[in-house]
Amino acid sequence: MLGMDEKPETELTQILRLPIIRIDPATEDLSDPDHSREHDDSHHEYLLKVVAHAPMSKKRRRQLENAVNRLPELHVSPKFYAVFRLAPITIMVALCFGMFNTFQRELIKRQVCETLLNSTSTIDCNRFNDSQHKDLGDQIKSQTARYQLYIDIIASVPPIFLAPFVGSWSDIFGRKLPMVIPLLGMGAAAVYVSVLANFKFHPDLILLQPVVPALTGGFGILLMAMYSFVGDYSTDKTRIVNLAVLEGLMDIFCNLGAFVGSQAYRSFGIAAPFYICSFLFISAGFYAVQVVHDGDHQQQVKKLSTLFSAKNFLDSFHTLRKPRLGNTRCHLFILLSCHLLTMTVLQADSSVLQLLLQFSPFNWPVTKFAIFSSLSGLLAAVSTITATLLLRKLLHLPDVVICLLASFSIIAYYGGFGLAFQDWMVYTAGTLGLLRGAVLPCTASMLAGMVQPNEIGKILSLSSSLTSATPLCASLIFTTIFAATGSWWPGLSFLVAACMIVPVTVALFIVFLVRRRTLYQSEAIPTSPT
Repeated sequence: MLGMDEKPETELTQILRLPIIRIDPATEDLSDPDHSREHDDSHHEYLLKVVAHAPMSKKRRRQLENAVNRLPELHVSPKFYAVFRLAPITIMVALCFGMFNTFQRELIKRQVCETLLNSTSTIDCNRFNDSQHKDLGDQIKSQTARYQLYIDIIASVPPIFLAPFVGSWSDIFGRKLPMVIPLLGMGAAAVYVSVLANFKFHPDLILLQPVVPALTGGFGILLMAMYSFVGDYSTDKTRIVNLAVLEGLMDIFCNLGAFVGSQAYRSFGIAAPFYICSFLFISAGFYAVQVVHDGDHQQQVKKLSTLFSAKNFLDSFHTLRKPRLGNTRCHLFILLSCHLLTMTVLQADSSVLQLLLQFSPFNWPVTKFAIFSSLSGLLAAVSTITATLLLRKLLHLPDVVICLLASFSIIAYYGGFGLAFQDWMVYTAGTLGLLRGAVLPCTASMLAGMVQPNEIGKILSLSSSLTSATPLCASLIFTTIFAATGSWWPGLSFLVAACMIVPVTVALFIVFLVRRRTLYQSEAIPTSPT
């Protein structure tokens, strides 16, 4: 890939737009659909190979060969360049997510008890987990789940419609602003909650918290921009490793954030985690402004007026309808469907896992849940990075096989929670789900590998739209089930989650079988070697 601040030559742009053949690895051609090989040629040799394989007249071939020989040797970004650039943002955002949702839910529970149910006159709201106050606990549990549903609805709807505009726009003007604006929006929301946490207030006021993040894109747009940035500076073979490292960092520090938040909560009160989140979100936004260089920042600001053009919206969907030889277009639909189901299931953790473990039969205090969540997530993140490196680099397994293994891990994870009634069963389920975090980088890598580099933002924006919808889908499914069945079978919603992954596993297996034997031609622009 070109260095961050270099502009490609006209001849180079023409060469990189040439279509090349992508076939099964067994044929030893230029590249393959499962991205299991990587070019080791020099850049001039690589570009000459692209020209040699592309269909064109002899005259045109000679012209482009001469153009390659005239090009200076290109500066190449290191393999993990994008990850190094984005690591501080990832760490700060992950720390925030680790503490924000957990303690916002705790704040809601307090206000439901003290304000909505007005229980402070008869019982200390810190004792609603006691067995003798089960009726009060059930009311708090049900009301908290409903408020969480309303928050998820408000947070989910605007980004669903924003993502197709932003993805197409970022393919042209860069990924910086789609990172900066959501970060500042989430920072504003954290400041708002940090103020509320110092007062006794009606729980309805918490519903204003997701408004600004939703209107500025939220986590879905941020993740799309970050993943697209990684795709811009990765080869076919290194893309999944880069994405796995980014996802692993996110999971590691998200769970570390839960631990940090629990210590801050214990030492300084309920408002402390939100003060930390406010600082980190805003700091991440200013870091992105200063460090992420993927285009002319002033030009990006100037072209914001074109963001909501119909062309941007339609171009994102045209990526799905674009003919791709070998019927690989259907693979995009299959992967996006699998992504929707999987991300919806993974939202069950944030939707109802805390409620499952803090009430009968487990009755965990919030600090114990935060510690368990932290350790489970840390181990899962390390397992995701380690397993991806081993399976991809040493065993040369394709992305889809790694995704299959991760889907089996998800089934075991949520099935275990659904059947658990003792603490050791909860710990066993957490162990079986150590590979659950590998699904997102796998599907993102596969989607990015099926399209041209100038379509990465478009296809990942559609993935982002689905990701933004998943908290809403998860709340409608799991929170509703939990609110209805929590008093007699708290784990039922988790069994439903496990069953939802079964069709994902079947679909991925079909894609795996087809991609093993399919010879197809793609118009994907090849990524320069590293």
